[in-house]
Amino acid sequence: MGVTARDLFVRRGAFTLSVAGFAAGSSGTAVLGPNGAGKTTLLLALQGLLAAEGAVERPVRSAAVFARPAVLRGSALWNVAVIVESTLGIGWDQACERARRMLHEVGLSTRADADARTLSTGERQRLALARAVEQVQHHVTAGQKAAEVAERHCRVNAHPHGRGQPVELRVGKARGASP
Repeated sequence: MGVTARDLFVRRGAFTLSVAGFAAGSSGTAVLGPNGAGKTTLLLALQGLLAAEGAVERPVRSAAVFARPAVLRGSALWNVAVIVESTLGIGWDQACERARRMLHEVGLSTRADADARTLSTGERQRLALARAVEQVQHHVTAGQKAAEVAERHCRVNAHPHGRGQPVELRVGKARGASP
């Protein structure tokens, strides 16, 4: 299941976003458009992080990756493993194994032991993508910058659907890996 929205209306300061209908595939979505078009507002509303009128349907487990993702105090490995352990309810050793695999998939295996707070913006985006994909394994939304970083550095294929339309992100084998 992907994310769908009908008659979505969001007011954010002086900006108003009105979307009659939106549908995104279950393998993830990056929303592209010009500055000020409402991409971030749409992503925040789809994730339930902004109050919105209308109907939004999304998987129970879904995640988003934005241009400047937050990182937790600790190593890059710990940042992924702690989320995996918590959301999937698996043991720490198994969570670390999955986290290492996902860090490899996003090109951060050599930075696994680095303090996540010292990572560059692009590395933080890849770390956030690793957390999101490993956490939900169903639906990840990513802002334009995060999608560009994913396309350049990860085993991710972006499939544009036309100017201003969603881009589907498909992550390599780690996405379907069993626990």
